[in-house]
Amino acid sequence: MEIRNLSDDEYESFLLEKEYAVVLFDAPWDVGGGAAIRPRFERAASAFADRVNFGEVNCDEQIRVPGTIKIVNVPTVAYYKGGVLVAALIGYAQDVTGRTEAMLNGRRIGYKDRWNLDDEGKTLFPARKPSFLGRLIHRYFGR
Repeated sequence: MEIRNLSDDEYESFLLEKEYAVVLFDAPWDVGGGAAIRPRFERAASAFADRVNFGEVNCDEQIRVPGTIKIVNVPTVAYYKGGVLVAALIGYAQDVTGRTEAMLNGRRIGYKDRWNLDDEGKTLFPARKPSFLGRLIHRYFGR
């Protein structure tokens, strides 16, 4: 498992080394959310090290990259495919392993994708069966 500390200069080449990349944007002063997401990020890095590049950007030291993809809060995890940003999601309650696996399998990732965890690692938004009305609307109107 290797999580590389990235500078502004090496960021773009890092994204293109492998087909997929996951980057954690954090700051040293973030002792709450940053400390909570770090073990999840490390587990994902060890699980997918052969297929995905994992890196970390210190937003206090590196200014250009966080500004170009509009990092507004830390921690933020950015998911890339082929050097193109797929999603940049804010917050520590993320299942980085689940979202990385979903990205590798071509599934959409975002805030409502069921890959959010509470502090004990339980899913916050369990998958629910759509309501009867929701199924009717989808069936007849395709929404």
